[in-house]
Amino acid sequence: MLRQWYEGEENADQYELPDLEGCTPECLKEKPLSLRELMSLRQTTTNEIVAALIDGLFDLRGVSQTAKRPEFTEDMGEQFMDSNPPLPCLLAAFSQGDAVVGCFDDDSQTAMEVIPQPNLIIPLKYSEPVSVRKAFRILGTACGTLAAASHLIDLMPGNEDGVITREG
Repeated sequence: MLRQWYEGEENADQYELPDLEGCTPECLKEKPLSLRELMSLRQTTTNEIVAALIDGLFDLRGVSQTAKRPEFTEDMGEQFMDSNPPLPCLLAAFSQGDAVVGCFDDDSQTAMEVIPQPNLIIPLKYSEPVSVRKAFRILGTACGTLAAASHLIDLMPGNEDGVITREG
């Protein structure tokens, strides 16, 4: 999105954007395993770490599918028309000094200059009990998904206390 914004400006070359292709590890460019392949791998693996990671993926998948994300309506879009787009709520850094992290840090410096657009908008009609229950179910799913993702990150080799260890 930043790349598109900068292309239209007079001094577009003054902006330094990270090489996303170069920052992405080769393993993430491979075709992902299907659900069937992942289930087969889980049944055949004897490696405890791999088994725990796959179980964590299944937990994350299960939790994230317990509620349907609310539709972002045209009316909602109009309410946020003048807002900046949201910063990512999750940023993966694959190495120390990652260029994408640097770009994120730069962008986050001005993120609060206008009202930020939320990443998840949950419609709620407080006078309707069904709407309130639905909103809390969606919020619970979002929190459960983040908790399952956090647990999975903690299981990954090289992450002590959820922090990637320093190289060298």
